[in-house]
Amino acid sequence: MKQFFKKEVAVFIISYIAISLFYSYHKILPLRPQPYHQWRQADCLSLTYNYYDGTAGFFEPAIHQYFSDENTSGKSAGEFPLLYYAMAKMWQVFGQSEFLYRMFTYLLCFISLFALYKLLQELLENKFYAYIISLLVITSPVIAYYSINFLTDVPAFNLVLLGWYYYYQYFKRRKKYLFLISVLFFALGALLKISAGMSLIALFGIYCIEYLLVLLKFRKPTVLHYKLYEFSLFFLSFLMIAAWYLYAEHYNSLHGGKYTFNGFWPVWEMDSANINRVLGFAKDFMIHQVFSFPTLIILFLMQLLLLLKKHNLFFALLNLFLFIGVLLYLILWFNALDNHDYYLINPIILPLAVITSFLFFLKEKYIHVFRSLSFKILLSLLLVFNIVYASNNLKMRHWNVFSLEKSKLLPIAFKSEVDFWDYIRWGVNTNFYTIEDYNRSIGIKPNDVVISLPDNSINISLYLMNQKGYNNFVNKLSDSTAIIQRIHLGAKYLFISDSSVFSLPHVKPFLKYPLGDYNQSISVFDLQPYKINEH
Repeated sequence: MKQFFKKEVAVFIISYIAISLFYSYHKILPLRPQPYHQWRQADCLSLTYNYYDGTAGFFEPAIHQYFSDENTSGKSAGEFPLLYYAMAKMWQVFGQSEFLYRMFTYLLCFISLFALYKLLQELLENKFYAYIISLLVITSPVIAYYSINFLTDVPAFNLVLLGWYYYYQYFKRRKKYLFLISVLFFALGALLKISAGMSLIALFGIYCIEYLLVLLKFRKPTVLHYKLYEFSLFFLSFLMIAAWYLYAEHYNSLHGGKYTFNGFWPVWEMDSANINRVLGFAKDFMIHQVFSFPTLIILFLMQLLLLLKKHNLFFALLNLFLFIGVLLYLILWFNALDNHDYYLINPIILPLAVITSFLFFLKEKYIHVFRSLSFKILLSLLLVFNIVYASNNLKMRHWNVFSLEKSKLLPIAFKSEVDFWDYIRWGVNTNFYTIEDYNRSIGIKPNDVVISLPDNSINISLYLMNQKGYNNFVNKLSDSTAIIQRIHLGAKYLFISDSSVFSLPHVKPFLKYPLGDYNQSISVFDLQPYKINEH
């Protein structure tokens, strides 16, 4: 515990809190899931809530949307539900709280970046560079946004960073339990998000290469020590990861519902027009959500220099395997690059490896540059630039909260970022944030099944008002027969949050029994008489 009272720890904590305040995290933490990728946020929160209210068991995850078991349940599985289950248990102790969820992911991110700081401090034997690199991570717009969010992508990335910390401790001390902890963190990261498995596969690749070189007597072992023990843990971790995803696929096949893709979105399943569309979107928007453009250029130049110069074999192999991993990942999930920026979170392990490798190379080969005040000032300015860049990005993503106008964007915003502003301004009916108490006041109970139109997401309106049931996901309620069927399955109330729905011919017959109108924005109708009339 003594290390928590050291000056360096205080400096890191103060720096992290200062950046958090500059990002306005104190304003974001109390918020309900916001419009940008609200769809996926609602899915994560829905899974958590169904654990919280006892609807789901650990190996039987469920959501608010009744699209499984012939539209009678929300049973569906995707990533390993450890985060959702753990948060549900916290909710059962402290009460349901999205603020608590955000705080948990915030603290996990802090802990992992502090572990990264400790790793780099020992590896580079330099506190300054350890601060710069570890804090640079939180300046990635996607990390900054999703580190206080509800998705598993950043927590998976955080677990990978903890895995690397314990692996370095194992590398130095050769204590078997440290390797076990390291592999466990790597495996849990991959279970939360399969893309986080790149580090585990890269490390396994390095072990295989070294084992081959040792067998051929080309070199003595450096990472390979307890062969049977180490390879056994690698295989067990791969088996554990495969077991969950195979189980999830079986579970979804059994119940017939799937809230996320457990398979691939590969490039070869797309036509040329869509490929060009995705490439354009990735170039104009997505790449700038990883880091600022100057940072990407600097990282590219660092990697180029490393390719031209002989350097540490471990880092060379690590960068090679991570590069191959990121490339394969982008090919296999290419379709996601049109919009899903959170798919770019775990590939950030590659630029992190590049900058670490480069600084280690300078330390070994060009110590005068490594110690140069000018170089340190340059990196410090880069960090400050990126902090402002990420803050600007966060305010754009929360435009409806900060009342930010396009004309007031900081000059640091490149054209791509300004264009991104136009793209992310998706509308959302914020009345769903507060409608739950109103529902209870007009007699709608928490366990009453409802229909919500015209919501085309899986869970947004259903989760936000905390009612299970149906919406128009995949146009499943596009005719009156489908609505009648949901009524017979137990739907008691109809919520309409867009006035255009009133004129739809297949909806008009179900508007005879108005029950309420919330803030002149969401109309509620009673569907129970239709079931009675049928009898």
